[in-house]
Amino acid sequence: MMNNFEKELEKIVEDRVNKLVSKSDARDISEFARDEVVVARLDRTYDSKDLLMLLHDAFEDDCELEERCDKYGLKTIFSNVYDVEHGIIEAFNSGRDEWFSEVIDALDYYLPVY
Repeated sequence: MMNNFEKELEKIVEDRVNKLVSKSDARDISEFARDEVVVARLDRTYDSKDLLMLLHDAFEDDCELEERCDKYGLKTIFSNVYDVEHGIIEAFNSGRDEWFSEVIDALDYYLPVY
C-alpha cells in the first residue's frame, strides 16, 4: 500500500481539483482566482496533501499512517484531514509547537487504529 502512497494521493488531489474546476461558474482564470470559496477549497486540498506527504515521509512510524491506510484507505484519511470540523489542517497550519500532537490526537479520534 505505502509504495503507491504518493501516486494514490496525487490521484485523490487531482480528482478533487478537477471537481472544483468543473463546478465553478468562472469563465476565465481571472474569475476563477477571485472566487474565494474555490480558492479556499483548493488551498485546503493542497494543505491536506502536504500534511499527508509530511506524515508519510517524516513521521510514518509515529502516526501509524500505514496502519490507518490499511484500515480506512487513503481516500477516507484524506477526507478526514480535509474536513473543516476536524481541525486537522488548522492545527497543521497553526505554527504551534504542538501541531503534530494535535494532528495525531485528531487522527486517533476520527480514525482510530485499534
